[in-house]
Amino acid sequence: MKKMLVVLCLLLGISSLSMLAFDYLNREKELVKGASIITPGSFRLKVENKWDATSEKNYADSTWDEVANLSQEGFRLFQSENAGSTWEMKSTKYGKRVKVLNIYPDLAQSNTFQSWMNSLNLYDDERNKLIDVTPVSNKNFNANPLKYLKDSNGQWQYDVLMSGSWDANYHVTMKETPAKYIMEFIDSGRGVLFGHDTVTGNLATNTHYKQFAALLGVTWTTPGNQKKWTGSTKIQLINNGYLMKYPFEIKDNVVLTIPYAHNIEVQQKNIGTVWLEFIQPSGNWPNQIYDAGNERGGWYLKTNNNIGMIQTGHSNGQSTIDERKIIANTLYNLAQVSTDAYADDYSVTDDQAPNKPTVKQLEGTFENFEIELDSVDKGKKYQWYVEANTKNQGMLTSDVVEETISSSVAGYFYKLDEQPNSNLKSEVEGYKDSYGRIPKDKYSTYVAPIGSTAISYDTKAKITGINGTTDSNKYLHVVAVDRANNVSEMTSIQLKSIMSEFQVIEQYSDDFGRSIQPSTRELIKKEQNYAKSFPEISGYSAYGFQIDNAEISEATSTTLVKIPFMKENHVVNYIYMKPIKLHLQQVILNKKEGISVPKQGTARAWNTSGQTIDNFENKATFVFCSGSDGDGVGYTDGSITKKYNYNYLHLKSSEPSFYQYVGAIVTTSNTAHHPDNRITDEPILSLESGSEYWITFYLEPKIDTIVSLNVVNGSLIVYYANINGFTVKIDGDKYQDFTVANKKSTESKVIDIPINEIRNKVSIEYHDENGQLKTIYWNDNWDFVN
Repeated sequence: MKKMLVVLCLLLGISSLSMLAFDYLNREKELVKGASIITPGSFRLKVENKWDATSEKNYADSTWDEVANLSQEGFRLFQSENAGSTWEMKSTKYGKRVKVLNIYPDLAQSNTFQSWMNSLNLYDDERNKLIDVTPVSNKNFNANPLKYLKDSNGQWQYDVLMSGSWDANYHVTMKETPAKYIMEFIDSGRGVLFGHDTVTGNLATNTHYKQFAALLGVTWTTPGNQKKWTGSTKIQLINNGYLMKYPFEIKDNVVLTIPYAHNIEVQQKNIGTVWLEFIQPSGNWPNQIYDAGNERGGWYLKTNNNIGMIQTGHSNGQSTIDERKIIANTLYNLAQVSTDAYADDYSVTDDQAPNKPTVKQLEGTFENFEIELDSVDKGKKYQWYVEANTKNQGMLTSDVVEETISSSVAGYFYKLDEQPNSNLKSEVEGYKDSYGRIPKDKYSTYVAPIGSTAISYDTKAKITGINGTTDSNKYLHVVAVDRANNVSEMTSIQLKSIMSEFQVIEQYSDDFGRSIQPSTRELIKKEQNYAKSFPEISGYSAYGFQIDNAEISEATSTTLVKIPFMKENHVVNYIYMKPIKLHLQQVILNKKEGISVPKQGTARAWNTSGQTIDNFENKATFVFCSGSDGDGVGYTDGSITKKYNYNYLHLKSSEPSFYQYVGAIVTTSNTAHHPDNRITDEPILSLESGSEYWITFYLEPKIDTIVSLNVVNGSLIVYYANINGFTVKIDGDKYQDFTVANKKSTESKVIDIPINEIRNKVSIEYHDENGQLKTIYWNDNWDFVN
């Protein structure tokens, strides 16, 4: 707190008002200690925003020029919160000694006010009482009021007068002349605090107090209007403003218990300020608070400029410590005149929240960098001027100056999560205690210097350990809070919006999503382009690429993969295919004499998306070695290219005439195949099992007709049984008759027809065992075993 030192006059020796005025013409726009001069006056006023580290609040350090020939009205400080539209007189006594004259009724036990104030133990650094009460009885005051109000030089010697700390002031009479001097005391700018039932007009003893009611903004009621009276032992703070902050800080909206009291007067809403009201009505006047038009009852404490009234006193000398603290605060705020050329104005409040925080990325690695938070406190603008009442020049007015009361940023609260919206601001508001303060240990980061009176300091804060890989898509929500506990609007950003570089994770997988080599990474500056040729991997061919979760784009080894104007992290999945390698052979089981063993087998393959061939993409025919079981046939190599997401391969063996399919064996390694292990179904390969397969198809002879035709190893062969002969025809013309031995076993005969001619329609006529003529045909649907 500012020491009580008198500021020396800056213009010592200049007594002429005209010279002062001339000086101000040359400095009208000058800045003084941070405050700007709005209107030059007769003497200089300086105001500077300060911070009280003990009480943790702002105050305005005000100093002004000494003025010669100061009258007993001294200096009065005026303040405006609305750029000079309205002005209010403010206390000049914060931190200084306040002298109080207490007029108590003519009853010894009513002389309690002095002990009330002494019980609060308010002292300065030199153990002087900050509230120094002098008691005087109503009788003695009536007899010689000026003896108590003024000193031997005719100067007012008290800052505040208090009267009425007993019910109805014990019904003693305040005479007209003393009441007149009290009004002069008020007119001089000094304060008066009235107690319970003092300014009301329904008691004859209070007649001369009526004149103060209009100044205070209260009107009396008659006993017949007791419905307008409310009484209780409970009062609640309804205005958390400056009067409730010094010298005692009263909790916001606090409810206090007091000795029973009530109002008689109703107060006018448009005059002055009500600070506390009765709640929970009880006792003799349990009425709810009267409220109609511009009038309201139920008030406990009201002030207007340098006059106030409190309902203390109804319970005849009783009071609580809380009540006494409220009285002490009121006395300080009513003490509005000083002969000192300085004052600390503690009625100012920074009630403006800081600007929304700014957020930017600082240095570091992609996986570990810092974020800087910063904000500027807005503060609230006030204006002041000082009136100096002089003996020889009348009333002089100082400069009108303007200063911003700013507490500066205390710290920040932040959240880092996956949600674009947050209730962080309301959470922070909920941290406020009963004094409206947010405990320091609640902050995410606190930047204000603890215990310091500094107004200006570095308000930046850092968030460390941000990982560009895991955090880029997260949202940062942050609010700034100033030392006056105002919470800013919330800044919500996605971290990628402030990052300076981004990464592309490059993955390499096969068409089943299996990694085929470790991932790589490339860092790209913000808004630059990513461009890369499709990487080659030995043994694989390029299929396509997928950026994040987009559709797969097919590609070749010459494809250039691009991501323009990088503003976030991406994942590029390079997808590769391996051709499906097949090793095939055909083995004939149970071979029969007279039926030739084919030297080659044929199978067809379909690449499908499921276990049926309804939806296939690629189709192929394979020709491979064939031989009898035990001959060591050997595999023939083949391959087929699969379609992406077509993960099955259906295989079907072609059956030459007189043969039937009897199973297959499929393995993913070159192991010995034994027919006992064969499966009877056509093979369906789930290609996820691998990209190379060994396949053996098994066939065995089957003859179910008397006569049949087949081409084996380049020759046309007739198979027959149970007939005596047959005729071969080409396109219906007889080619040759054959006579054969009638046997039950199947025999065969090679027909000597050139291979190109059998492309024509060949038919065989014969008589079956019942003597009926039969004809079989061999047309364009040739089934070549080879």
